[in-house]
Amino acid sequence: MDLKTTFRSLRRSPGFALLAISILSLGIGANTAIFSVVHGVILKPLNYDHPEQLVSITTARASGRLYGQVSGPDFLDFRDGTEDTFQSLAVYNNQLLNIVANQKPEFTGASAISEDFLHTMRVQPIAGRAFAPSDFTGHPTVALVSGGFWRRHFGDAPFSHGHLLKATGTQVEILGYYRPGFTFPKRAIPKSGSLFLRC
Repeated sequence: MDLKTTFRSLRRSPGFALLAISILSLGIGANTAIFSVVHGVILKPLNYDHPEQLVSITTARASGRLYGQVSGPDFLDFRDGTEDTFQSLAVYNNQLLNIVANQKPEFTGASAISEDFLHTMRVQPIAGRAFAPSDFTGHPTVALVSGGFWRRHFGDAPFSHGHLLKATGTQVEILGYYRPGFTFPKRAIPKSGSLFLRC
C-alpha cells in the first residue's frame, strides 16, 4: 500500500522524482568512488609478505624538497652503516624497454635489482630458479619474468630452461617466473634507485 502511494506521488510530480533519483544516484556514486579509493590506499594490504616491515627511503635536497633517487654510493653507505638495524636492504631501478620473447615484441617495464631484492621483498620464482650471486657480476645476461609475461609469450607451456628474450639488442636467458600478482611498488616507478628496507 505504501509503495503504491509513493509511486502515485512520483507520477504526479515527475520533475521532483527525477531530481530525487539524480541526487540519490550522485550520492551513491560518490560514496562508491570514495570507498574504492580508501580501500585501495588504506584498507587493502600491500601484496607483499609482512608489508608492515617494509620501509621505502628517499633522499632530499638541502632545500628539503624530496629528490627520490638513491644513488649507488648512498645505497652502499646505507647498507654498510645499518647492518645490525635492518634485516635486509635492496635497491632497484625501473625503465621501459622494448623486449622480444618467442618472436613476440612487447614494450614493458623492466627493473635492474640489487642482489638482496628478492630476499627483501620475500618473493621467489614459482618456476625455474632465483638469481645466484654470480648473476650479479658483469653485464646482465639472465632475467626473471612475471607469470603474466610468461603466459603472454609462451602460453601454458611449462617452464624449461633455454628460453631467451632480447632487450636492447642483448640476448638474456629467462631463469624463471615469479607468482602472479607480484608487482614492483608503483609509487617508486617514476624514480630510479628506489631503496627498500625490511625492518
